[in-house]
Amino acid sequence: MKFELLEPVVLARDLPEYGLKAGDLGVVVELYEPDGLEVEFVTASGRTQAVVTLRVKDVKKVGPGDMIAIRQPEDRPEASTYRFEIYRDAKGEYRWRFVAPNGRIMADSGEGYKTKEALRRSLESFREHMVKAEIVDVA
Repeated sequence: MKFELLEPVVLARDLPEYGLKAGDLGVVVELYEPDGLEVEFVTASGRTQAVVTLRVKDVKKVGPGDMIAIRQPEDRPEASTYRFEIYRDAKGEYRWRFVAPNGRIMADSGEGYKTKEALRRSLESFREHMVKAEIVDVA
């Protein structure tokens, strides 16, 4: 099944780690070959609940008779934590992104890596040096 950027999709399974349930409505924000996609889920007020990398089998197309329901998101155990996520891009290369508790991406690797080991070295270097980095205003 093919999806397009900005296409609405329906989650096919629960994702309790993100406070999401099967049937939640999201929007495709990135496509990864051969069968990956990035989906953003937002609350009715427009706040990002989660941005999740999924497989095509994890979502389905919105049907003409589908209804939208309002519910409170499930509690997320990691809702107060920041995290690094590792994923594969459209070229099959490994990348990392730093994600805030609200699901927004705060930083990313900026480039792809051929192996997961190379990506992990880059990520560890970033983690080690970011706390020592000075802020330089070049505006």
